[in-house]
Amino acid sequence: MRSVGSGLELHSALDRNGETAAALTGARYAAIGVLAEDGEGLAGCGARLAVQFASQAGAALMTAEAPRDRERLAVYVDRDRITRDLQHLVIQRLFVTG
Repeated sequence: MRSVGSGLELHSALDRNGETAAALTGARYAAIGVLAEDGEGLAGCGARLAVQFASQAGAALMTAEAPRDRERLAVYVDRDRITRDLQHLVIQRLFVTG
């Protein structure tokens, strides 16, 4: 478990923590838990801020994955077109040969 205090730059600390957790587990993404200084869960305003941060992080991940998903869909569409063309060609040749 790592601790992030007020003296550190939050963005770089979160990056390092997330990268370390992902590398250790072999995962694509990492989860970051948020606790108050006393080790207890957050309440009130702190909890709302953590939820908002998590929502924004999730939206950022979805936005980052969108181009890759579009490329993957384009590949699938192209493969379907090639499959249809090949099937049509095979059927034509079967009818020509009798």
